[in-house]
Amino acid sequence: MRKEVEAKPRLIGSCHSEGLLIVATGPAASISRIEETIALMIPEKDYPFTFKQLRTSILNKIIDVTKENDADTIKRALGEVYSDMFTNIGVQRSVLECLESSEAPVFLYSFDFFNPKSWGLMGHRLPYKGALANFEFTADDLRVLEITTKLWTNFAKYGDPNGSAFDTSSSLSDLCPPFRWEPATKENPQRHLSIALEPSMHETFKNGRPLLFAKMRMENVSIKSSATDSVSDSFSTAPYNCYDVGDVVKSCDSTGRWMGKSPGVYENPWGWTNFTVCFKMDFENVKYRLCVTRADYATRPKEKAEWPP
Repeated sequence: MRKEVEAKPRLIGSCHSEGLLIVATGPAASISRIEETIALMIPEKDYPFTFKQLRTSILNKIIDVTKENDADTIKRALGEVYSDMFTNIGVQRSVLECLESSEAPVFLYSFDFFNPKSWGLMGHRLPYKGALANFEFTADDLRVLEITTKLWTNFAKYGDPNGSAFDTSSSLSDLCPPFRWEPATKENPQRHLSIALEPSMHETFKNGRPLLFAKMRMENVSIKSSATDSVSDSFSTAPYNCYDVGDVVKSCDSTGRWMGKSPGVYENPWGWTNFTVCFKMDFENVKYRLCVTRADYATRPKEKAEWPP
């Protein structure tokens, strides 16, 4: 449907720590529990050759396990894992899909304001009803409320949370220092606004974890859906009865998706029909080598006796 309907601006985001409620109501937080939760997100059956490396990379982005961590640090780290699992990854993937499907701007945000005096089980949702105790909004609460309301109103009226130069009432200059909410781009789908007392732009969303997860999952889906390529667990050694013929470049667009009508578009200048892609994947890149059967290798042009040239 996104391809059929007229593209419209999007406003997408999440709160700073979406997973804290689960931490508060679940079993005690610990490093082992963090590792178990990450393991659920990166199952061995889906990433049989890289799951250990991927799990370690995610863990290192959440907490430093080489030093002693107090209970509060561990709880916060577990909250980040839950936030990624239930919200952040989906938010980042939605941004990627919107950027891929249209040229309409996508405004990504993280709501980072927090009033510690408002905390209590569900109290952050129902303070105005006095469900748990008397509650009064502070001046900071009201100012952030006004900032957020104006951003949302501007977006609804003009398709741009920054407002309109022809409407002075859409300006936020009387509420906070000047800023401009820039949309996310294909070059940087993490670009987002941190909504706080002083809103500010940032180039990395949630320490980069949601983007890494989103790309990892899209990469895995693409590999699984390939009907023509087989994937080896070896990076440096060709499969039995095959020749390792050197590096190969997988064609990708800026979001890490596969290009072409079918997944697995590789540079294959000799037109080999039976080949295996040996790969080594980490979060920063995917390195590939091309291996061909001995029979196909024998059909190479005479003037190109060796590969690489």
